[in-house]
Amino acid sequence: MTRSVGALRRRRAGYARYAELIVAQIEAVDADDLDRFRSLAEERDELARRIDADEDPGVGAAGGDEDADEALAMAALGGLAYGHTADEGAREVEHLLGEVRLLLETCREHDARLREKLARLRDETRESIRDLERRRPGVQEYLQPTPERQARFDVRL
Repeated sequence: MTRSVGALRRRRAGYARYAELIVAQIEAVDADDLDRFRSLAEERDELARRIDADEDPGVGAAGGDEDADEALAMAALGGLAYGHTADEGAREVEHLLGEVRLLLETCREHDARLREKLARLRDETRESIRDLERRRPGVQEYLQPTPERQARFDVRL
């Protein structure tokens, strides 16, 4: 029980930080700050690795001290410790699971928003490049000398 409550608290903290990083990435894209976007992506990848490895995500919100975990473990065994009962321990686990589920859904929603934003930017960029390509033959034609017109630029102001 001690291990599961601590792991749930670490995951909750990790997922909360992960959601914050996605929002920060969205803000970086909106601000056209690609360097910040890239560094946040690296931080997000590292955090995901740590969450997957069940390491402490190191976000300063692991959730509590060892005494509280020990109390929940003892309560789960049917004893009373530090005023906790088995029901309180089970409620704590259920509460943490609910928070983790909500955070995962929040991460999923934020990630979908970010992906949509990036896809829209990619499509806009692709269309801009196509537009430039469509105009390019006209520019080349303008610059090609013909017998009736010599290639020159009109720079009169």
